[in-house]
Amino acid sequence: MSEAQLKSLVLIPKFTGGLSMIGSSIVCWDILRDRQKKLKKVYHRLLLVMSSMDIVLSFSLFLSTWPIPEDTPNAPWLAAGNDATCTAQGFAQVFFMPALFYNAYLSIYYVLVIVYGWSERRIVPLEKCAHGFTFVFSCVTAFTALALGMYGSNFLVWCFITGSWNIQLAINIAWQWAAWVVVLS
Repeated sequence: MSEAQLKSLVLIPKFTGGLSMIGSSIVCWDILRDRQKKLKKVYHRLLLVMSSMDIVLSFSLFLSTWPIPEDTPNAPWLAAGNDATCTAQGFAQVFFMPALFYNAYLSIYYVLVIVYGWSERRIVPLEKCAHGFTFVFSCVTAFTALALGMYGSNFLVWCFITGSWNIQLAINIAWQWAAWVVVLS
C-alpha cells in the first residue's frame, strides 16, 4: 500500500466520524428539545439511544490513529498516543458498537407497528428487553476484553481487540453481521 493510500485510510475516518457525530448530535438535540412529547414514543427513545451511542462511537473513529502508541513498531501516520489511549479507544469501540443493534430494533419496531398494527403499550416490554440485552452485551464484551488485556493497535487506523482472528470474529464481526441481517431482512 502506498503512503498516500495509508494517509487516506487515516483521514477518511476523521471526516466520516466527524459527520456522523454532527448528524447524531442533531438527532439527539431534536428529540431532547421536545422531550415531554417525543420521549413518550418507543421510536424516539430507540432513536435517542442509538444516536447517543453513535456519537461516542463516531468520536472514537474520528480519533483514528491518534490514540495508537507513537512508539509502536511501524506506527501509522499521526500516531501520538500511549497504551491507555489505545485501550480507551478500543473499549469505546467495543462498548458502543452495539449501536448497530438499534438499527435492527427500529426495523423490528416498524414491522410490528406498520405491518402487524402493534400499539406502543404492546411494544414497551420488547423495548425494555432490547435495552437490557444491548447493555449486558456491551458490558460483557467490552469488560471481558479489558480484563483480558485484549485492546491494542493491530489495525492500520485505530486500536481495537487484538489477538487471534477467532476471538476478533466472535466478539466483533459476527454480531455486527447478525445485526445487519436483521436490518436488511
